Amino acid sequence: MKLSPWLHAGVAYVGAAALAATYLPGVMDDALPAVHFSQHLAITAAAFLTAYGVERLRQSAGK
Repeated sequence: MKLSPWLHAGVAYVGAAALAATYLPGVMDDALPAVHFSQHLAITAAAFLTAYGVERLRQSAGK
């Protein structure tokens, strides 16, 4: 099944926006250990989404 490049661009955009949102002041109060850990998980997931979307776009451009 071939997916649209727009989907991969959207995934990269959402990942980058989520990554940026985790660094905005007041979005996550990392004073609590559980929130600090979930912030690390959110950063990891957003970085993965961004890298995945960009890599799929790169692969589709090479075809």
